[in-house]
Amino acid sequence: MWYHQIYFNRRDWLIDNYHRLDLTSDELLLLLIIDGANQQSKEITYDYLKEATKLTVNKIDKCIANLTKLNYLKIKPIRKRIDFNIDGVFRKEFEQDLDKPELLSLVEDSFGRLLSQTELKTLTSLTDKVEYDVIVYAIRQAVIQNKLTMSYLEKVALNESSSNS
Repeated sequence: MWYHQIYFNRRDWLIDNYHRLDLTSDELLLLLIIDGANQQSKEITYDYLKEATKLTVNKIDKCIANLTKLNYLKIKPIRKRIDFNIDGVFRKEFEQDLDKPELLSLVEDSFGRLLSQTELKTLTSLTDKVEYDVIVYAIRQAVIQNKLTMSYLEKVALNESSSNS
């Protein structure tokens, strides 16, 4: 998935987008700590979370309950440890932004490569400005013209959108 790529900085993305995810600052802090611990293969326990966040166990419980309810966090036992998975944050946010989740795959398949973090932001921003069908048209034009860049795709989509207005 795009949020597992080496070039993608998950923590920066969380900080940039937490307001759009309707997260409290405590929930954001918890997600950041969990992501960091996962990246470093640290075992995540309540004691670890309490020490790292300086939150009370009760507050941690409330945050975890809400994050789980929103499908941002999945907790499951694996062997002798507990797995905290926050991938739901990225899937949910991107799907909300793109309306059509397959758009990312369509662009990456058409361009023959994975998109960079900057290109993902551009694509997300573009979906706020123009209709899905216009973006698909722009993708086809980029392929036909062999100009497989996000800047070209964006230019075509914005021009097509303004000419349809």
